[in-house]
Amino acid sequence: MAEKMTIPSYVRKKEGAGFEGEVRSIYASRKGVHMAVVEIIDGPFAGMQHIYRLDQLEAASPSPWFEAGRRALDEASHDRREGLATDQVGA
Repeated sequence: MAEKMTIPSYVRKKEGAGFEGEVRSIYASRKGVHMAVVEIIDGPFAGMQHIYRLDQLEAASPSPWFEAGRRALDEASHDRREGLATDQVGA
């Protein structure tokens, strides 16, 4: 049985190629399979997302850079939202 995941859990892929990140979304496919969108938070691939079945993931401890990476992504996201609002006002 798959572990219970919440948003924003920090997880890693159990087998195969390594992938660690934060759960950004959880949903059920049309076939009823529970899936999670996982986003890499730090390093050169920060922001990359991948979709996994919940049974492919396990809870993990964040790397030392996790919080710094999350803050940087949050700031970049805020800056993009501010830019959109400014662009829309000036249009």
